[in-house]
Amino acid sequence: MKRYRASLFLYRLLLRLYPERFRSRFSESMTADFEEMLRTSSRLGCWKRALGDLAWSVPREHLQGRPSCIVAPRPAPWS
Repeated sequence: MKRYRASLFLYRLLLRLYPERFRSRFSESMTADFEEMLRTSSRLGCWKRALGDLAWSVPREHLQGRPSCIVAPRPAPWS
């Protein structure tokens, strides 16, 4: 783990970009998966995959927590 200390530290910092509800549920398993990737793949490959995933999933998770902008239609006054 000493070899990957800086990468794990930075990855944990980046996980803070996710909403709290997401982090509390998934951050431990995501960190463990990232650490496993570091052990079995190249560091550059791990970061490419992790940053690509973060770029898509962080905004998606923030948008999922927002109320919908769709307004239900009002019933017609004659109905």
